[in-house]
Amino acid sequence: MSKKNIIIIISVVCFIIISISVSYSYFVYNKNVANVSLNTGSIAIDLANVNGNLTLSNVIPLTDYQGINSTGYIDFTVNATVDTDKIYYEIYIMPKDSNTLNTSYLKVYLTDQNNVQINGISTYNNLTDSQKTGGKLVYSTVVDTNNAGTSQSYTKDFRLRLWLTDDYPDITSKTFDFDIFLYAYNVVDGSMANS
Repeated sequence: MSKKNIIIIISVVCFIIISISVSYSYFVYNKNVANVSLNTGSIAIDLANVNGNLTLSNVIPLTDYQGINSTGYIDFTVNATVDTDKIYYEIYIMPKDSNTLNTSYLKVYLTDQNNVQINGISTYNNLTDSQKTGGKLVYSTVVDTNNAGTSQSYTKDFRLRLWLTDDYPDITSKTFDFDIFLYAYNVVDGSMANS
């Protein structure tokens, strides 16, 4: 092989390495804001036990298979003490105004902490709007204890993964900074109370 061919091959390899290292996005998760408590009437819910192992800096695009099996995720637990028949709660993502990432390329996947699917893969833009303006719904449910007047405990574990689609076209650094919040209210005869 000639010296010229070797130089061309080395140049191509260097270009590929530089392109991959420049092609990334940076996800920021605000752990402090996630530790919120909500006391609405006779409901006490804590978004707690946030796992600190979400490190999604220098993220490169992933296939869905790689995304759902990635080790970059957020673990959290919803704990409730319920003194009423039913409560509604939702977990939602609230993006920051400073974001530069095109969220049509952002994938979201929710499981329990044993990786059993709760919600299938979705793009961020296709998530349902939360009841709180600007938020995107990750999970919602009505907890029905069927035992009014007696305090009941409820716990549910979650694992949230975010990744870029494998057809993400931008090779510049972008950010997606977000918080996770919890919203809940008492359900009385199918309507909300104490929201």
